[in-house]
Amino acid sequence: MNMQDIRNEIVDYIRNSGEVVEDYNVDMCADYLYDVLHLDGECAYRAEFEWAVFNFRIAE
Repeated sequence: MNMQDIRNEIVDYIRNSGEVVEDYNVDMCADYLYDVLHLDGECAYRAEFEWAVFNFRIAE
């Protein structure tokens, strides 16, 4: 999975949850998840995905 695939998955997840993409720092989240994927593997990536998306929310 490359960086663009991760960004697309994040954006799809945010939109499907009814949120606004602009309320999230998608680039920082994608960087974090890319590192998790390549350092710790797919299981860790999946386990941290939801947590990472909501922890990179920038709107209050």
